[in-house]
Amino acid sequence: MRRSHLKHLFVYGSLLHAATGHRAVDVLLRRDVRDAGAASIAGRLFDLGRYPGALKARDGARVHGRLLYVKRPRHVLRVLDRYEDYRVRRPKASEFLRASVNALLAGGGVRAAWVYWYNGRLRGRRLPSGRYDGHRGQSTRRIRPL
Repeated sequence: MRRSHLKHLFVYGSLLHAATGHRAVDVLLRRDVRDAGAASIAGRLFDLGRYPGALKARDGARVHGRLLYVKRPRHVLRVLDRYEDYRVRRPKASEFLRASVNALLAGGGVRAAWVYWYNGRLRGRRLPSGRYDGHRGQSTRRIRPL
């Protein structure tokens, strides 16, 4: 499948919840996104303070999160790119980079999805569990299931 047709997004941090504190993103998460289930990707997760960041890894480490089905990918990704500080025309200046990845579904199977990889100066501690659950008083309001 061509990357331009991807309709799934793997999330592991603030986007796990339907209340990020950013109005445009919260509206999208309620209207245009559905939770497709638990999943993981190859990577290492870091606690960066206010939010986490994932880096690619080939050593067997996993980042655990959720796979989201995106109803209107072009529109949703345009808004999320701003939220994640992904600059399509200036990727080196971006805090996060959006890329395609294979997400391993908790129930079995693999699904191609977008993910935002951390691209900034690494600070903070590694989260060996690969999970960023409810840190710093995040909302527990979940995204609606498929």
